[in-house]
Amino acid sequence: MVSKGCSQYQEDLMDIYYGELEWDVKTKEHLLNCEECNGYWEQLMEMKKTLEITSEEPINYSEIRNVMEKAEEIQQKNSLKDLFIFIILASGFLFTIASLVFKGYGRSILYLQGILHLALPLSLPFLLKRRLLKEELDEH
Repeated sequence: MVSKGCSQYQEDLMDIYYGELEWDVKTKEHLLNCEECNGYWEQLMEMKKTLEITSEEPINYSEIRNVMEKAEEIQQKNSLKDLFIFIILASGFLFTIASLVFKGYGRSILYLQGILHLALPLSLPFLLKRRLLKEELDEH
């Protein structure tokens, strides 16, 4: 059990540990004569050693900024690449549709488009339910 005197000395030891208080003669004498406070001081010193061993290097913010800038550059390149691919695929699709219309399949394409416009919205609830079930399974 910590006595009132020891609790005050332990507070002083904590302040000394953090550099907020200087050693004085009374505290040094008490530390030499009191096992409990001596053990407390040893725990503080052990904690200091542990923290020194596990301390990490300081954060290099300029390096983080450089990495973020590189990531943005890569993202912009990927965006341009995706845009280019989209333009090529859309052009190919439009060319194919134009070719089919030119060959006389315009009416069939309009029927197919009508069916797709009706059928796809009707399938949306089933697709959403499937996605929600998948997300629930992924959470567990």
